Amino acid sequence: MYIRFSIIFLLFIQCAYAQTDAEKSDKKLVDPLECPTIHIDIKNNQLTANSWDEGVIHISMEIQTNVPKAILSELVKAGRYKMDSGKDGDVFVLRAPNLEKVILIDDEPLLEEISIQVFTPGFYAEENGMLSKDIDEEVIAARSANEEQARKMLKEMKKIKEKINWQVSFSTTSNSEELIDPSRFKIVVDGVQTTLDKLH
Repeated sequence: MYIRFSIIFLLFIQCAYAQTDAEKSDKKLVDPLECPTIHIDIKNNQLTANSWDEGVIHISMEIQTNVPKAILSELVKAGRYKMDSGKDGDVFVLRAPNLEKVILIDDEPLLEEISIQVFTPGFYAEENGMLSKDIDEEVIAARSANEEQARKMLKEMKKIKEKINWQVSFSTTSNSEELIDPSRFKIVVDGVQTTLDKLH
């Protein structure tokens, strides 16, 4: 009970921080389509996995940049941090595809620190961004009448039926509060020059 309360309290503090310092926060409820594996296919600086008693998978992604809020706001509008998901074979993949684009702002690289926190029911395991149910296959095999029955049982048990509550928040380390005209910045995206106001 104490551990559960501590986790909920930490989530409350985290949400409060996001509401005060973040430029914006996006939420999305995703169905993993009963895939046996979830792949968080997003480059990050840190990923931590924790268990909790809730019947949902919660993924919280925090992105901290080095640009003023006005520029961060334009990047958000342009879909820099847009969430995407889909099925790839038996794997359900969570992506933020536009994060793969290299951005220079006035010849300086856009720096982003990305941390991901994952909360799952206690019977899950995480390794290298891959989430799956932690099932003792030998026990299932021993309790089954034959190999075919064991295989069918394992396939059914490995299906992920919990919904994914995916939240992304954005913040900046810049203290600049001045009004900025986004069009005056030279922007290079994957080697192609543009301006912030033309990104969206």
